Amino acid sequence: MQNPPSSSDALPAIERRRYQRGAIRKERKRWILRIRADVPVEPGEKRKRIERRIVIGTVTDLPTRALARRAADSLLPSINPTRQRSAEGMTIAGFAPVYLQDVVALMKPASSRSVRSIVSHYIVPMLGHYRLEMITGRVPQQFVAKLHAKKLARKTLINVLVVLGRILDLAKDQGYPAERFSRRAVKLPPDELDKSERCFTPEERDAIVAAAGYPWRTLYAIMGQIGLRIGEALALTWDHIDFEAGVILIRQAVVLGRVQTLKSRNSKAELPLVDTLRDELGAYRAVWRENPAGLLFTSHRGSPIWADSLRRYKFAPLLKSLGIPPGGFHAFRHGAATNLFAGGAAAPTVRSILRHGDLKTTMRYTHSVLEDQRAAVVAANALGKVDRPATETQEVSP
Repeated sequence: MQNPPSSSDALPAIERRRYQRGAIRKERKRWILRIRADVPVEPGEKRKRIERRIVIGTVTDLPTRALARRAADSLLPSINPTRQRSAEGMTIAGFAPVYLQDVVALMKPASSRSVRSIVSHYIVPMLGHYRLEMITGRVPQQFVAKLHAKKLARKTLINVLVVLGRILDLAKDQGYPAERFSRRAVKLPPDELDKSERCFTPEERDAIVAAAGYPWRTLYAIMGQIGLRIGEALALTWDHIDFEAGVILIRQAVVLGRVQTLKSRNSKAELPLVDTLRDELGAYRAVWRENPAGLLFTSHRGSPIWADSLRRYKFAPLLKSLGIPPGGFHAFRHGAATNLFAGGAAAPTVRSILRHGDLKTTMRYTHSVLEDQRAAVVAANALGKVDRPATETQEVSP
């Protein structure tokens, strides 16, 4: 990693008045930007400052404060006369709050949490003292080397570089002297050894469902038979269960205890409601407790469930009591994919049920049974065998 700037690399001198972003206020269905401005005075007179009020737009055009803030930021270069000189001294640590406020605040809770963690744990502590224009040359590669020394996984390294690149992109869009480094030019460590993903067998799945009480047995049955993600299963309502048409509608997910949109557009689907699930859901509906959100599964307070708490305090102890090796909720999804392939389903069909964007991702969810592999190898080797008639052995004279 490059050493912090020395005295010879000190930040350039800038005017005392800092770069202003102003304050946003909603007045009479309009967004108003309030910012201080200097009044021209004669030489020797004391500087006078007034408040400028600039109309950014209407509430109809800019429904949220975040959108109004972004619109106001586009006007700031012309409002701040010292823009370029102030921008030349902006550091990563100084600009990171702007990125968090303008971009990360608009993300989903889980994504926002992940990006904030990357910024606070890696980017600011290790690159915070660098000016934006200094993130070039050897700096990105040295940054990766430092992260690798901390034993970070390759996937985490890639995520950190993506966030750093987006910070620099935003800075450049706002007029700062920042340049996006070449992602291809940065060398990454080799891939780690593949770890086998946990996969519940049909026997393990059935044992888990049979041992669990309501409402968890119904939750586990849904995930085990049609391979829903835990967040999708926790967000189901009775409006999503169409008994007459025999389908389950996947429309939302619970993440970090909040109902939100699905992971991607591909996640939205109508999945078949098989007879076993129909019976399970029918029995559960008789004991289901109403809640304000209408969710099938809630906490004792009637609020959305945190999946991590459910896994830690309910699911893990259940596996231990049954003598089943530890596994997460995603093992249900891997098991469902494996069962579909074992039942003869085509890869595109399995992909549509799991709702993956790429078929390669679906193929990683297969866990072929050893006996199936053995039968395939035996059948393939049998093709080379040809019955030959027995012949008399001829003696060869020495």
